[in-house]
Amino acid sequence: MYKRSLQAAKKGRVLIFHWRGGYLTKEVLKELLELIRKAGDEKDKTAMVSINWPQAVIRVQYTDMQVQESVTIEEANEGEK
Repeated sequence: MYKRSLQAAKKGRVLIFHWRGGYLTKEVLKELLELIRKAGDEKDKTAMVSINWPQAVIRVQYTDMQVQESVTIEEANEGEK
């Protein structure tokens, strides 16, 4: 996750990460968010994170702007409503 986050921060691309390690717990999510933050700090970027908890999908986008860090929780199949 850390190396993929570094690549996304460097190239300015959106990273979509599908968790495959069982149920996505708060402890696991906290560790992943720390890796995402560390990668952004290394490239002087701020991470914007969206999480689809039911489907265990994390979407990360890095920006050069100094915005307040935020995590958005999405519902499953939100786009189909």
